[in-house]
Amino acid sequence: TGKVLEHIIKNRLESHIDNKLSPLQFGFRKGRGTIDAINVVKSIVEKAICGRRWLHGDKQYCLVVTLDVQNAFNSASWAHILNALKCLNVPPYLTNILSSYLSDRVLQYSTREGVVKRKITAGVPQGSVLGPILWNIMYDEVLRIELPKDITIVGYADDIAIVVVAKTLPALVQLSELATSSIKRWLEAKCLQLADHKTEAVLISSRKKVEKVQIRVGDCIIESKSCVKYLGVIIDHRLNFRDHLEYANNKAAIATTALARLMANINGPRQQSKQLLAGVVKSILLYASPIWYSALEIESYARGVKSTYRRCALRVCAAFRTVSEEAALVIAGIIPLDIAAKEQNTISSLRRDERSYSIKRDERLLSIARWQRRWNICEKGRWTHRLIPNLAVWLGRKHGEVDFYLTQVLS
Repeated sequence: TGKVLEHIIKNRLESHIDNKLSPLQFGFRKGRGTIDAINVVKSIVEKAICGRRWLHGDKQYCLVVTLDVQNAFNSASWAHILNALKCLNVPPYLTNILSSYLSDRVLQYSTREGVVKRKITAGVPQGSVLGPILWNIMYDEVLRIELPKDITIVGYADDIAIVVVAKTLPALVQLSELATSSIKRWLEAKCLQLADHKTEAVLISSRKKVEKVQIRVGDCIIESKSCVKYLGVIIDHRLNFRDHLEYANNKAAIATTALARLMANINGPRQQSKQLLAGVVKSILLYASPIWYSALEIESYARGVKSTYRRCALRVCAAFRTVSEEAALVIAGIIPLDIAAKEQNTISSLRRDERSYSIKRDERLLSIARWQRRWNICEKGRWTHRLIPNLAVWLGRKHGEVDFYLTQVLS
């Protein structure tokens, strides 16, 4: 009953405040996610560095700074949460209910000396229904700090990215330090603490020379790096996502090696189970693909991830390592990585309320058609093509699973 009550309160609270929250907060909000947050950062960077020229032109430097708040959710002040509710003109009855919800909370845990109870005086209840929305309400003000137009603050839950654009490096440093100091003061006023030493920054520009800057954050001097990790995506100093593909490949290769032990060629799981396990590797490689999918068009960038993807396909169809990537993907029934990434990008570009089952089905049919055209002109796997000329029929079959022995015939 407690969860049901929380859902009722949450629905009423959302009806009052959802349109009042900053559009740059992407965490814990319906219709928003990590891809949307990263895409905002990417769009600002692309606009800055893709101008016509430096001298008398509109090309600019861009600095992306990521901040880390210490023990954020456990340190949220209840008084500041309730004050934020009043600032958003939430009805008094809802404010009173939430005040009662937060008061008299006790943490109880067992020790060798017995049960210990401690009174909780701050923090949003993690794992609760109301915790995320209460955090967003309290944290909303930091995204509305008045700063120059060349500074953008993007939020995802407690993660903050500052995107600063300027024509010169001194101006870029000045604006960055203004933004970080303003945010630091706001956090301290709300009883939150910025982990100065965990701040990271990457300077992005189109200049051939790799330049660096230093900014002061509290008592720390932060030097810009060649890349930073933001919401699981590596943003590098050229915005070409080469470093991200390498990072994703290393992570997926570890998963592939671990899963390979479960997918023996003989007496192993059925193909359907193997495809399920292969989905783990696919999800690692394709995470946030609408952001970086164009990087797969550069062969040197894509070589590593395609190799790992091929290894996974070989395990699914129980093939020898001499089988080509093209044939292994067809036999295993796994769509090529670049085509799958393009499909995800198309679906992601639609509004969430437009992403119906029929739309996704139609996009999958288009992906199979692209794959079919590639399969028809591919010079490798010609024997497999003679046996499996039509991919739609092969993928849509309702009977027959591939095993080690059948794969030898098909390859």
